[in-house]
Amino acid sequence: QDEGKPEFEIGAEDYPRIKELIKAGVTDTDLVLDTLGKEKTFWNRFWYSEMIKFAASDFEEFKEYVLSKLPWVIFMLMPVFALLLKLFYIRNRILYIDHLIFAFHLHSFVFLTGWFYLLITEYIGANVDLILFWIIVIYTIAALKKVYNQSWLKSIIKLLLLSVIYFIVGLFSLMISMFVIFLIW
Repeated sequence: QDEGKPEFEIGAEDYPRIKELIKAGVTDTDLVLDTLGKEKTFWNRFWYSEMIKFAASDFEEFKEYVLSKLPWVIFMLMPVFALLLKLFYIRNRILYIDHLIFAFHLHSFVFLTGWFYLLITEYIGANVDLILFWIIVIYTIAALKKVYNQSWLKSIIKLLLLSVIYFIVGLFSLMISMFVIFLIW
């Protein structure tokens, strides 16, 4: 292999050709690589097998699969939320496990509220997005105030900061999770 040449090459023009090959019944990675004139390196086999798998799949089925894994992603983020709480309330000398219990409590409330949202929209048909959002926000502020013994203003400010950081961490985790879910699927 040349020094200047990358170990694998994936061109955007390959995907439509792969879709055509799949329609013709060709799903073997080595055969696809031969047809496209690509080298049979480890990385080419890996990436092209993933492209074949994606091109052969139904997008709606994949979307449903990802959505079914979303609660697990959120569940895995709870220790991260507890760590953020530990950092935000470091002066309180509260153990990490106590922050984790509180994180479980808050997330359980959000999941329960989401369940009520699904019931209300499915059976009553009412649009209660904004109402349930404010219920979650007010409950979270009150819970932070009660558990951490701080003023309303400090609780609101910390909730805003926590929300921004947790959102960023959540997006990053979701991207990683989507990549892993894609590889596993």
